[in-house]
Amino acid sequence: MFDIDSRAEFDALGERDRLIAELLARPDETLFVAKPAVSGWSPADHLYHMLLINGGVYRTVGKLMQPDAPTACEPSDLARSFMAGSGFPRGRIQAPETVRPPADLNRAGLDRVVALSARSRASTEPLLGQLAALPTALPHPLLGPITAPAWLRFARIHTDHHLAIIGDIDRA
Repeated sequence: MFDIDSRAEFDALGERDRLIAELLARPDETLFVAKPAVSGWSPADHLYHMLLINGGVYRTVGKLMQPDAPTACEPSDLARSFMAGSGFPRGRIQAPETVRPPADLNRAGLDRVVALSARSRASTEPLLGQLAALPTALPHPLLGPITAPAWLRFARIHTDHHLAIIGDIDRA
């Protein structure tokens, strides 16, 4: 299917968490201001979305450890392309309503998703050595059924996508 090193993807997400922590330390006047020419979301909105997704991915990995998890099947062509590094086309895919930042996002809301993602991450680390052998997959809304290691790669590529947008906002 995919040759993905779960530990490497998990560690790469940890490196992104350090970058995210630096971004979260910014003053509100830069963190919560959108630059519509680049993105309708502020850096805070992107961070909220990333952290919400990453927390969900870590919980999905845990679900794939369950004995009743669905058996993996052949990945879609889109999943193959994405996992090979094509990433997301910018501005062409909208985040589902359930993972969009609230209109009234504030520091407390960011703190909640930071804590949720951190707890979910901590519960995932002990599972890493078992993930490659799992015969299970759960569906991603666009990519279809993907394995636990592929979910971690998805989270890393998705995080990089949003960090790049934040970089563009900074440069605008």
